[in-house]
Parts: sequence; structure tokens; C-alpha cells
Amino acid sequence: MFEECYENGGKLLIAGNGGSAADSEHIAGELMKRFKITRPIGKELADKLNAKRANDAKVVLEKDAKLQNSLVADGCNVCGNVEFSILFAGATVAKGATVNSSIIMPGAVIEEGAVVGENPEKSENLDEWGVSVIGADVTIGKDAKIKAKTTIAQDVKGGQTV
Repeated sequence: MFEECYENGGKLLIAGNGGSAADSEHIAGELMKRFKITRPIGKELADKLNAKRANDAKVVLEKDAKLQNSLVADGCNVCGNVEFSILFAGATVAKGATVNSSIIMPGAVIEEGAVVGENPEKSENLDEWGVSVIGADVTIGKDAKIKAKTTIAQDVKGGQTV
């Protein structure tokens, strides 16, 4: 079932709340490794996975970039400041851009001078604070500002505040 899902471009989502969340995390961990018994996969799928792994780009972290308490996937280009955030594969944070307490989906681009999210300690009203999410392949234009607790699913022009 998992192999068929992968071959058809699908994904497996595992979620839970409370004790079920712990169970979900355990299942995901088991799926990321081999279990106790090595289970062979077909040569065709193994070749696909190995080719993908060989083509995955590494993270580019520029000299003046600042990266703190964040998770950055392969293929990201970080030239600006990223704090307490998650960057998915292929995300770009340009020089002079700031990403804080946010989730940046695959292929998203945060252009120069843009600010995404906010540090909760700097928030005037914690009821208005929350994680910001930038959708896949979305571009946040130069000097744009994305407030905390905002989800963006389409491009934002330079200089805009959302």
C-alpha cells in the first residue's frame, strides 16, 4: 500500500492528539528507519529513491546569514536571517530578509528585505501572535511584511503588508 501511494505521487499523513500524537510520532519514526527486520523493496523503486537522493541539493548557507533554532531541508538557500522556523526543500531566504516563527513550504521565495512572522517576545499582544505559513512556490516580494499568525497561499508584491 505504501509503495503504491509513493509511486502515484501520494503522501502518508500521520496525526494525533495527546497520547495519539506520541503514537503518530513513533509510527513516523519507525517508517523513517528499517523496523527491526529489513524489508526488501523492488529494484525499480530502490533505483528511483537512490536517484532522488543523489540529486537532492545541499543547503546553501551564505556567510552573513543567521540561522537559529530552525530546521532547514535540503535544497534551501539561506542568505538572510531565519529564527525558530521550518524551511522545506528548495525554499529561499534572500539577503536582508527575516523569517521568524514561521513555516516556509517547498520552493517558496522570501525576497530581499521582506519580513515574515514575528518573535513572540516582541509581540505587543500575544493573542495576535502565531506561526506564519508561506505556501509552496509562493514569492514574498522585496520589503513585504507578513504579520504573525498569517497563512499566505499566493504571491505578495513588494512593499505590501499582509
